[in-house]
Amino acid sequence: MKALLLALALVATAWSAAQAPLPASLPFLPEHYLEGRLLDLTNAERLRAGLAPVAVSAVLAQAARHHAEEMARLAYFSHVSPTPGRREVADRVSLVGGAQVAVGENLAGVSLRELDVADRIIAGWMASPGHRDNLMRAEWTHIGFGLAEGRDGRTYVVQVFAGDPNPLAFAHATWAAESGLAVRMEVVATAAGWVSVGGVGLRSEPVEVPAGGRATVVVEGVGAAAPTHLRVAWTQDRSAGFIGQLSGWFDPATRAWTQDWQTDRLMVRLERYASTDPVRDVAVQLAFERPAHDLVVLLDGGTVPTAVTGTNVVVRVPGRPGVRLLEVGVRQGDGRVRLVHRIEVEVRSDGVLVLR
Repeated sequence: MKALLLALALVATAWSAAQAPLPASLPFLPEHYLEGRLLDLTNAERLRAGLAPVAVSAVLAQAARHHAEEMARLAYFSHVSPTPGRREVADRVSLVGGAQVAVGENLAGVSLRELDVADRIIAGWMASPGHRDNLMRAEWTHIGFGLAEGRDGRTYVVQVFAGDPNPLAFAHATWAAESGLAVRMEVVATAAGWVSVGGVGLRSEPVEVPAGGRATVVVEGVGAAAPTHLRVAWTQDRSAGFIGQLSGWFDPATRAWTQDWQTDRLMVRLERYASTDPVRDVAVQLAFERPAHDLVVLLDGGTVPTAVTGTNVVVRVPGRPGVRLLEVGVRQGDGRVRLVHRIEVEVRSDGVLVLR
């Protein structure tokens, strides 16, 4: 679930009916000037409070610009968009390729015909407790601005924040060179307990089996390029260690099982076996701006092995059709993980890979 932080709106009174008209000769302020001035004033307020300045993010600026343009086009003023898929600021950041988990937004409606408009926008935000809290959050590291002029002469200003201690430069998914398959083994037990099948780097979920009963145990990720050595193990108490019962080699080329060892006292025996067709893994490469040694990657909520080389992280995702959720976090001093990026990897039935 995307974490949408407090985001409040401020309508500046620069264009109110009570204000005296400005000379017609006064030029409109250019958008790039106003964005730069808003950035300077935002960072001045943060530095005055002892907070780190925020840096401009092209992704956040694009999300802010899209929302400003939509408000101007549809003549509404709200953090909630009427367009499905763009309703919240987190949705809008995600749509332009942003993977940040923590995001926030401030809004203003102004006239660009006033030379001190940026100063008055920031002063208004700082005078509003909600806007001030949003602007002064210590976790923010990046910012983006978007401006768009409406038909009524009002200019919509959008300020989008994100907390991103190690920005994601790009993400890329490709089919891995090796394939994996699942081996299903049906065993018969002579004693009640739990059964598991495993190998080097492989382990199935333990399955309970009654005395004289049958159980099917599935181990996934078995290599499709060369034979894999597997072991069937049993335990009477799941919390205790498993005891090897028999082992052998599974050859993916012939789908044959060749047993090479068994214990004298078999608590379970192998009745039959089968395997699925090979399923290729997907290799997801994440490139960050800074070294990634302190990052933790979760796949569908559980930690997964990662290969880290400098700023690059490679994660392998099962290549079965469906959507897998990758979450990247930073490990804190107390051992907890603070999530900073969220990426969805979709494997379509036609083999197309989609990152979002």
